[in-house]
Amino acid sequence: MNQLIVPALPLERSRYERAYVLGLEAMMAIIQQLVASKGDQQALTDQFPVFEVSYAVPHANKQVATIKETVAHLKVQPIRISVTRRQVTLQFMIQVPNGKPVWVPSAGALWRLYDGFLSNLTGVALPDIIAVHISLESVISSLTVTVPVRPSFRNYGIQTPTKLQVSCPESDQILPPVPARRAPIYQLSQYLHATHPDD
Repeated sequence: MNQLIVPALPLERSRYERAYVLGLEAMMAIIQQLVASKGDQQALTDQFPVFEVSYAVPHANKQVATIKETVAHLKVQPIRISVTRRQVTLQFMIQVPNGKPVWVPSAGALWRLYDGFLSNLTGVALPDIIAVHISLESVISSLTVTVPVRPSFRNYGIQTPTKLQVSCPESDQILPPVPARRAPIYQLSQYLHATHPDD
């Protein structure tokens, strides 16, 4: 690889590692569901991970314009921003313009998507990350033609800022902070155990 996976600057590295740990358990579950459970089968699926990150931002609902301007500096733009009085949540979902994307998932590809998601957040001028959520979702498309893709996190952004959805729900349920544990990057032993439970 031509670039470091973990950012070199101490503050950016710290934020990267904190986000990495917050989403690690969910990422392991996604790998288990998409890869390990299928064994050696190389089957196409239309399920892709959806990445969400939440930040604690006091009076966020009064700073929507500023938040949109801040998020606009991300290399890959989220498809949706949810804002409450105390929290901002960015959601990233696969975007393929022509047809319905399908792919053959692998652990390596999923880790690369995760790294792309975390690296994209580097340098964003928002305060502490309080939660990282990762889920699986099937792509809904009006087109019946399937398009095999090799997903990159670049496919997770919107093409033009005019498509960005910003919601300000009435309820203000802030996510509880998740304590970040210090952990070696990629926690290889846990990853191997999760992806090869029979070994």
